[in-house]
Amino acid sequence: MYENVPGGVLFLFGFDTLAEAKYAVYAVKEVCDLPICVLLDFKDSTHLSDGFDAVSATITLQSTGISAL
Repeated sequence: MYENVPGGVLFLFGFDTLAEAKYAVYAVKEVCDLPICVLLDFKDSTHLSDGFDAVSATITLQSTGISAL
């Protein structure tokens, strides 16, 4: 559907749990091949609301094939 869109990128943002971000990435990958950029919301902490820190979240989301975090 949106394959081979020149200069296209999909931004996913506002996630405060790792599970939400992963589900969104997998859903997008089912319908298109655009590069995906994910933004996590750590609020005023160094951990997401489900307890994952930035390093763990980065490693996990990189394994899903995102382009940027």
